[in-house]
Formats: sequence, structure tokens, C-alpha cells
Amino acid sequence: MKAWPRRLLATITAVALFFAVLNGGRSKAAQPVASPAPAIVNATIVAAAPGWVDVQGGTRRLAMPVDGVVTALAAGDGVAVKAGAVLVQLDQQAALLDQQANALEIARQQQAVRALEGQLQRSHLDIARLQPLVRMQAEAEDVLRAAEASMQTITDNLAAARLALQAVQLQQQKLLLLHKQLTLRAPLAGHVLRIDAQLGESLSRGTPVVWFAPDAPLIVRAEVDEHLLSRLKLGMTATVEAEGEVGAGGGPRYAAKLTQIARAVGPVRALPEVRAAAKDDHVVECLLSLGAAPLLIGQRVLVRFGGAP
Repeated sequence: MKAWPRRLLATITAVALFFAVLNGGRSKAAQPVASPAPAIVNATIVAAAPGWVDVQGGTRRLAMPVDGVVTALAAGDGVAVKAGAVLVQLDQQAALLDQQANALEIARQQQAVRALEGQLQRSHLDIARLQPLVRMQAEAEDVLRAAEASMQTITDNLAAARLALQAVQLQQQKLLLLHKQLTLRAPLAGHVLRIDAQLGESLSRGTPVVWFAPDAPLIVRAEVDEHLLSRLKLGMTATVEAEGEVGAGGGPRYAAKLTQIARAVGPVRALPEVRAAAKDDHVVECLLSLGAAPLLIGQRVLVRFGGAP
């Protein structure tokens, strides 16, 4: 009778251990499996800003410095030109006639100077001849004094003639300069983006007629909100995407690098070709090198800044 309680106690203990192990396995199986943390999209993007494509050094609006009628134009929009190539030519006939008339006046003044120089030389010889004769009382002193007065008159006339010659020579230089201003030439090798003139059209001085881009690497000008400026550092990387392709799916993105941050805060730049200026915006212009991305000058883009310098 004494052995039975021991066997019963052992059996109860074994059953308890079995259920404990069973429940432990179930509790482990019931625990949820931890799922990986979702990836953070654009984790390195620290700022975004609108911008537009430009060229290093900027495009130029070239204007005629004088009035005139167009007689010749460059080949057309988009054409590549060398430095000094003719972009716009105004009518030169009046300028050429003015130069020819002034050249004749120069020749006349030169002839007058030569004539007076000859007279002055003869007057010197005459005085040199009279002086010893007057000392020897072989000639009246009044004759010498008259010769000296005549020489002074010739000297004065010669000085005036030389000044007149210089004046017409300066006038000729002015006419040549005006003649050059009738021709608008490419300041550098580059491309004609647009010509706002037609053959036979009368142009006014100072009116832009050629939109010109020099041969230079493409850049992006981005206008970053002033509150985001502290997030930018020179040398950081960025991506550039054409504005029309931003959205679902998006378009190709091109690598860029922040190369310059303006030292002033100002309003949005008024570029009608890019976007209308918002009067209440205060932005900092940043320049980014773009490389050989297939984007067009003036094309609007979205710039996303990210990465480390």
C-alpha cells in the first residue's frame, strides 16, 4: 500500500510535464513572425526645387546697337555658328556713301596741309636769304619783317589745316565704327536658339533680335526655398527630371551635382519662358552641373537634392 502513492505521484508528475511541454510549444507557435521594416523611399532626398536647364555662363539676348533694315540673317534657329559669324546684317549703303564722302574730305585736307607745308618751307628759305642782306643793308628791313609776318600767317594756317585733317580722320573712324555696328556677329562659338527678325524688317536700336547660347556644358538653375538652404552643401548629388514627366511612373532622371549656392535671397526669377514669378516666394538660386543629359535649354525640371559631398 505504501508503494502505490509513489507510483501515482510519479504518474501525475509525468502528465504535468507533458502538458507543460505541449503548452510551451503551442505558445511559441502562436507568436507572430516579425515582418521586416518597410524600405524608406527617397531616404536621401533632403530638398526639392523647381528649376530650368541653362548653359554655363548663361544664354544671351543680342541686340542691334543701331537702327536699320535687315538685309541678311543667319541660317536659322538652332544653327551652330563660329565666333564672329554674321547673325544679322543691316543695310550698309548709306554708311558706305558717308565713308566715301568723308574719304574725299580727308584727301582735300591732306592736300591743303601739303600746300601749306610747301609754302612754309619756301618762307623759311626766303627769310634765310633776306637776313644777311638786311645786315649788309643790301635789302630793306621792312622786306624782312613782311616775310616774317607772312611766315607766321602760313604757320597759323598750317596748324589749323592739320587740326581740320585730324577732325575728318576721327570722323572716318567714327563712320567705320558705325559701319561695324550694322553687323551683329556671334560673340563666341555657339548656337542660335532663336532669331526674332526677318529680311526687310526695320529694327530699332537696343531691341533683342537673337537668343544665343555659347558652346558650354549644360547646367541647371534651381530656385530653392530659403527655409531649405541649411540642408544643402556644395558637392552633394542630385537628380533632375523633366517637369512634364514628374508624376505617376515618372520619367528618366539624370544625375547632377551642386556646384554653386548664391549668396543672396531674392524673389523668384522672372523668366516668362520658365514659369511665372510668385511675389511672395523667397528663394536661393543654386547651380548644378548636368553633364550630357538629353535636355533642352530652357526646359523646366524638378531637382531633388540628396547624397553627401
